[in-house]
Amino acid sequence: MNKIKIYKFLQNPFLWGAILGVFSLHIIKELANYHRSAPPPLLYIKDWHLIDQNNKKFGSAQLKNKVVIVNLFFTRCPSICPKLINTMKKLYKCFNKIENQIHFISITIDPLYDSPTILKKYIITNNIIDKNWTFLTGKKSKIYDIVITKMKLHIGKKQFINNKKNQYDIDHFGQLILLDQNGNLRGIFSTEYHILAALERSVKLLIEKGA
Repeated sequence: MNKIKIYKFLQNPFLWGAILGVFSLHIIKELANYHRSAPPPLLYIKDWHLIDQNNKKFGSAQLKNKVVIVNLFFTRCPSICPKLINTMKKLYKCFNKIENQIHFISITIDPLYDSPTILKKYIITNNIIDKNWTFLTGKKSKIYDIVITKMKLHIGKKQFINNKKNQYDIDHFGQLILLDQNGNLRGIFSTEYHILAALERSVKLLIEKGA
């Protein structure tokens, strides 16, 4: 394998997703132990910002010193997004007593449709309390750079359903990620009940021990 092929191989977001998934198994075990400090981040994420549902700039600067739970979604999603959002809503309720120390982020991967106005309507329609839950959009190139390049998460191509323009799905990362108070990746968590319990413990440990 020559240098060019090796470089392309290492740039593959699927590879990094698999690597981070494996390390997340370790992070769950480590963070479940309250007598130890949190291990180093799995990924150091550079500063970023997008546009929120109120059409204001929002990003890592506003999240400083907060533990953050992030998911990808889009408002027209016909598959996994409703489950992801419902999971986020359940977690939101779990941490309502520490809302000043935790923040929830939902990043759309369909910004050409999901404008701040559309995100605002989505929040209202789905009875979402957005006091410390921010929905983000922006230029497609910028979102994809943040999600794929900086966060190493997968976004696939748009696939139309029944050849209709308004019915489509976009394959994308379908789990939750946990960021520490410095904005760095600490774990990847599925929506299964026992994994979410580990996520809750991880959040509490990061708040107790710090990043």
